[in-house]
Amino acid sequence: MSGEEIKILINKFFDGELEKSNEPELFNILSKDVKAREYFKELNFIKETLQQTKEDFPEELDERILFSIGDISGNSISSFFLGKRLSAVIAYSFAVILMIFSIFFFAQSNSYQKQLDLSLKEIDQKDQMINLLYNSMPSAEVVSNESNQVVITAEM
Repeated sequence: MSGEEIKILINKFFDGELEKSNEPELFNILSKDVKAREYFKELNFIKETLQQTKEDFPEELDERILFSIGDISGNSISSFFLGKRLSAVIAYSFAVILMIFSIFFFAQSNSYQKQLDLSLKEIDQKDQMINLLYNSMPSAEVVSNESNQVVITAEM
């Protein structure tokens, strides 16, 4: 049996879920396996410590809980922030303001994006127009003489 299976058996024993027919098998394993015995001792120590520190609830606890529930239910729902701490109210207010600003700036960025797209389309159209005009001009011939004069004539 593996170490994990042994731990599962020990945990079931302490939880009260181990069947009585499997208890002799568990104690047989504990007598042979040192690690399993140490794990059993640790869980037993935890169980004993919990039983020693276990305290009973005070008798008036039920009454205090019921009275506090009665106080809460007596308040109206509209006074949501009255019972809260001031820091929580400030934090919620700040979050709402930030949300409003983020929605506003998101809408503004969308309008700027549309304007940018329109400008880019207009620039592309003007670039095409410039290329069309440039290609429609007649070609020019440059001739030079020996005396370093430059004569430019247009071919039409």
